[in-house]
Amino acid sequence: MGYRSDVAAVVYSDASGDTAQKYAALKMFMSTKFKTTYDEFYRDFTWNDECQRLEFRCNDVKWYDGFPAIDNFMSMLDTLTDMGYEHEFVRVGEEPEDTVSFGTGADCVLNVSREITWE
Repeated sequence: MGYRSDVAAVVYSDASGDTAQKYAALKMFMSTKFKTTYDEFYRDFTWNDECQRLEFRCNDVKWYDGFPAIDNFMSMLDTLTDMGYEHEFVRVGEEPEDTVSFGTGADCVLNVSREITWE
C-alpha cells in the first residue's frame, strides 16, 4: 500500500497586471504547456472562476519525489512562478509531524488543521 499523503495547491495571479487576463492565460497554459500534468491530475484540478485561481486537491496519494507525475507537477509550479503567478502548496502525510507547506503567494488561502472525527 505505501505511505499516503493529502496534497493541495493553489495557483493565482500576482498583484501586478490584469488579473482576469492572467487567469485566462493560465487556463490556456494548462491546456497547452502543462497539458501532461493537467491530464494526469484532471480529476484533482478545479477552476475557481469567482476567485480567479486554479485549485488542486488530491487525497490519499503516494506523493514521492522521483515519480514522473509528481516531478512534473512540482516543475509546473516553479515554471508558473517564473511566469508571474503565485502558488501555495501543502502536503500532509500520515504522521502528525509530516506536513510540508511552501509557496510564493501572499494570500495564504491554504490552511492545515487536524481534527478528531467519529467513524
